[in-house]
Amino acid sequence: MTQKIAYRLSHVTTYSYDSPVRVCHNLVMLTPRNSSIVELVHHRVTIKPHPLVLNRREDYFGNTLHAFSIEESHRQLTVSASGRVEVEY
Repeated sequence: MTQKIAYRLSHVTTYSYDSPVRVCHNLVMLTPRNSSIVELVHHRVTIKPHPLVLNRREDYFGNTLHAFSIEESHRQLTVSASGRVEVEY
């Protein structure tokens, strides 16, 4: 008999800069992958300041990538991810 256990996920990365940054380009991989025992129920990536450009795609191996650009002056960048997965045991 198999059992499913749900997990809430949370991750925050904050970058603080000594002087203002005018432009930055970033690539993050924060989305859990589905597998034979892991089901991604929901997931969200939040970026502050809000990116001018945000693209989501999968790489060759099936990992979800978020590529984004901030094109305004900022001293801090925060990338947050939250979600829920169910794991079958």
